[in-house]
Amino acid sequence: MSFTTINFKKNEIPTCTVCKKTFKTKGNMKEHTATHNIPLSAITTVFDVEVESDDEPEIIVEDKDVLGEEPLWAAGEEEFNSNNNAFEETAFVEGIFPFSSRLEMILHCFFSKNESCFSKALAGKVVSLCKDVRDATLANPQENMPALDRILNLEKRTKSNVPRLPTITHQVAVVETCKDLPPTTTTYKFSMNKPSKHLKLLATNPLKTAMLSALPNKTPNQSVLPQQGKKWRTHLLFQHPMVTVNTNGSSVDLWVGDIVCASPGERITTTATYKLASFFTSCDRLMAEAYKEAHGFFVNNIVLLDIVRDAQLPTHTHTNSTTYHPLKRVTTNPNKQFMPVKIVPLNLFSDNTSGNTTKKWNKFEKQNKVKNLLFLCTSNKLSAMEMLPELVKDLKALERGMEMFDVEFGESVFVVGVLHLIMADNPMHVAIVCSLGARANLPCRKCHWRNGCGSGAVEQEGDAPARTKEELVEMCQRCDSNPDNNSLRSNPSTGYKLTGGEALLSLESWDLTMDCPVEILHTILLGVVNHKMLGMVPF
Repeated sequence: MSFTTINFKKNEIPTCTVCKKTFKTKGNMKEHTATHNIPLSAITTVFDVEVESDDEPEIIVEDKDVLGEEPLWAAGEEEFNSNNNAFEETAFVEGIFPFSSRLEMILHCFFSKNESCFSKALAGKVVSLCKDVRDATLANPQENMPALDRILNLEKRTKSNVPRLPTITHQVAVVETCKDLPPTTTTYKFSMNKPSKHLKLLATNPLKTAMLSALPNKTPNQSVLPQQGKKWRTHLLFQHPMVTVNTNGSSVDLWVGDIVCASPGERITTTATYKLASFFTSCDRLMAEAYKEAHGFFVNNIVLLDIVRDAQLPTHTHTNSTTYHPLKRVTTNPNKQFMPVKIVPLNLFSDNTSGNTTKKWNKFEKQNKVKNLLFLCTSNKLSAMEMLPELVKDLKALERGMEMFDVEFGESVFVVGVLHLIMADNPMHVAIVCSLGARANLPCRKCHWRNGCGSGAVEQEGDAPARTKEELVEMCQRCDSNPDNNSLRSNPSTGYKLTGGEALLSLESWDLTMDCPVEILHTILLGVVNHKMLGMVPF
């Protein structure tokens, strides 16, 4: 039977009786007991000992087998003395003293070793992560910790089915000119999240996929929705080639060119056969424009059909297969012949950060928190026009269409992304539409209105002819035929200057004269209102 005794008296320096080492506080001496490998079961103590003799109280640490008692401090909570920075009465647990738990010890060691790598906010995220991992482990003890390679290289794994947003790095060669020096070519890199990758993720989101697409809205005497605009209602690429109608508990796909039989109703007086031409909504009702059959031919007169009320859905599936449409793709779904098609209009926004690169003042940091605003690309070396060609490549691929899984249909669908408009301030719009700017003789990007300061100015509204997309296309063709002639890149007689925005001309859905809406802030508040106030208020 062996025992270890640690003796100290009041007003004396605590000393270990095993190695005769002295300590400043009792807490330091208790921590030292771990070096002697004294187990928890071998420790006990006596507190608040009152004696009448001259001898001071003695604290003894002995084997449990000898005393047969549990340590008094084993069931107590730790108490930290801020004055001497020592634990007053802490339960001693082998391997983790002076920490209260093994988890606390692990986190303390981790942050102590990597103190320079963690801020207070990041350390809080790590602690929160540990809590989530603990809860997940308790909920499903059979789960194993994934390998580090699976976490770090998830985007590079070709067999992974987890939806992800890979960031692509591109290189752009920029020709830089300097006075009295020959031009030099410098290569810069920038990263981009492709719009097509964003759409693939949104199509798998049950809360977002239904909001990606909308039919043209032709409600009379109303213009409050984007789909009621002229481009959405009339542009060929914005017209949906098919709709899915639910009837009698089943869904039927109707395609442009299908033949339906309409029964007498609100707009139809007699039963007749019609060939569907286009789909739209009006007063929250699904409508279709159709050609009526007469004497075995379909006449050119357009008839409006209420799909739900008037049309009897086709019962023969061969009517779909006999009609050609460029967006029809064969599906693997045994219940359908072709993939559903979604037309997704895209709105782009571009601006600079005005030199503010920190999160506090960067407006893009706040904009990205909006639910339907998705980040594409940025660079502190390149301008938006220099990054535009790589972005146009993906937009061009979306115009041709891509196959994506859609959670709304529960199958693969054919998604066509079309550029609706580009939002920006006036200086950015000038670069996008390749204009010479507000100080040019022809400053307007909508028409050929001439500045009043020059000769032959046209000041009356409506007299100036409208600009067309073909004018800029012809200018680009002349520059391509003579690439060494830099004078062709600017034409004051037309008000155009090649700035990089000409890359958008390859998109069929883009029209520079219509798809850059007037920006209200710089045009009205910082334009007309600003000049008016400067003339009214004396300084």
